[in-house]
Amino acid sequence: MIWVVIIFILYFMNSANQEVSLCIFKLCGFKSCIGCGIGHSIHSALHFDLKISIEEHILGIPATLIILHHIVKPFLPIKIKTKWTNNKCL
Repeated sequence: MIWVVIIFILYFMNSANQEVSLCIFKLCGFKSCIGCGIGHSIHSALHFDLKISIEEHILGIPATLIILHHIVKPFLPIKIKTKWTNNKCL
């Protein structure tokens, strides 16, 4: 449910407003961080503006695909087991 809310917010966000930021580093006074622009990049990727998405942040498209995968994964009929699912760490 959290992933759906995140995609919903990112899809409908106002990408023209560059002044408002939820970045902790920007709020602390830094000009940028390695994650700056990823929200705008995901927004552009969701609207299929792939060129703008890549210009905003190089990892925007993969992040969008990962979030969409997390939304769809519970509804997939095939469950793939890996060797890591049965191991327990003590």
